[in-house]
This record gives sequence, structure tokens and C-alpha cells, in this order.
Amino acid sequence: MTKRRMKLEKDTRLKPIALGTTVGAAAMLAALVLAAVGMSLGSVPHSLVGPMVILILIIGGFAGGYTAAKQVPSGGFYMAAACGVMLCLMVLAAGLISNTSRVGSAAAVKIAVVLVSAVMGGFSGTNSRYNRSRR
Repeated sequence: MTKRRMKLEKDTRLKPIALGTTVGAAAMLAALVLAAVGMSLGSVPHSLVGPMVILILIIGGFAGGYTAAKQVPSGGFYMAAACGVMLCLMVLAAGLISNTSRVGSAAAVKIAVVLVSAVMGGFSGTNSRYNRSRR
């Protein structure tokens, strides 16, 4: 295998992961902004903040996994899982930066939620009728 072909294969594997991670992070940001606007307009009980965070993570993970899976003709499930891992690392880094340097059970739950939702998005993207890469 030539160097050019190896580089091309490597690029084609990283591009869906990077695009899915970007879309997932953007979806999380958009959902977070909407949640912040909703919280500022009305009084939201403190007990709803945790479930809202989980919902935001689900939305971002699913969007990222779905996007990553749609970009490849085969192996979309693996691309979605890799995208989920990247989003997990981003969530973990954000948690470590904003809080103390502890990783607790809440962080483990958030990481699991992002990973599972990205994989479910990849499953949905792989099994949908229309696949962008098969045109």
C-alpha cells in the first residue's frame, strides 16, 4: 500500500469523527443556550437542572453519532462510537475545568449517557433509508 493511499484512508476515517464531534458539540451548545434562555425567563426548580443537563447531553451525543454514521458507507457504528468517545472526553474536560479536580459518579453517568446516545445515533444513522455517502 502506498503512502498516499494510507494517508487518504486515515483522512477518511478521521473526517467523519471530527465532523460528528463538531456537530455534537454544536448541538449541545444550542440546547444549552435554549435551556439558559428558558431558565432566565421563568423560575425553574433546582431539581430540574440535572435532568436538563442529561437531556442536553443526549441531544448532543445523538446528533454527533448520527452525523458521523451518515458520512461513511460502512462502519458507521464504529465512527459513532469514536465520536461518542471524543464527546465524552470533551464533557470530562469541561467538568474538570469548571469543578474541582475530582471525577465523581455524576461525571461517570454523564460520560455513559453521551457514549450511549452517540452509539444510538450511529445505529439510527446506519439503519436509515437515505445515506449521504451512497449517492
